[in-house]
Amino acid sequence: MLFCALVSIFISIIPFVVSEPTCTRSPTVSTRYEQFTCSGFDNPDHLFNAVPRELDLPETKLALRDVTLDYFLPQTFARTNASRLTLSNVTVGAYVRGWLQRYYAFEGLEDSLEVFELAENSSYPGSWTLLSDMKSLKELRLVKMTGLRLSSNFAQLPRSVTHVAVIRSTIDSVDANWLASLTNLEKVSVIRCNLVTFARTMLPRPAPKLWRLILE
Repeated sequence: MLFCALVSIFISIIPFVVSEPTCTRSPTVSTRYEQFTCSGFDNPDHLFNAVPRELDLPETKLALRDVTLDYFLPQTFARTNASRLTLSNVTVGAYVRGWLQRYYAFEGLEDSLEVFELAENSSYPGSWTLLSDMKSLKELRLVKMTGLRLSSNFAQLPRSVTHVAVIRSTIDSVDANWLASLTNLEKVSVIRCNLVTFARTMLPRPAPKLWRLILE
């Protein structure tokens, strides 16, 4: 009993440390871009104020990890020049909000965003109109996601998209015309997923730029 009491007292005096939400720069030797990871946020305003903006280098690779938000504030990522945005274990109540849902999460990235990645069961958008204004978007990546529904709504992605990758994910359903509207596709990758059947109807007809199909 005395030992248990001493242990309890010892534990009680150990300071309880809670990691603060933060955006930190990742080491890189590139002279072209900077990398930042923002983690631990649960308040849209705090994230908005912490996101790095107007940096010296022309590009930013930005990752959000272990974040839970009710929504993103408009222009949360504006003036970041983010060419790549990764959401890893990010839970969002709604990607869009406001009257008629006219505000969207990635406002300000229309001319810079080239790669968008959802990973580690981040919230899946109800519609890919979320990215429809991203004029420079080239690649959409879905990594370590569960219960994916690969629907014809992918047609809402901008026509600039050249690569769709689904990696180490479980798929609930695939529409027969999943990627049929993405006429500029060059590459499709489905790697280490439970996809049983892949049909020609899932791809554009014709597909003049498609040169690589990876099914593993």
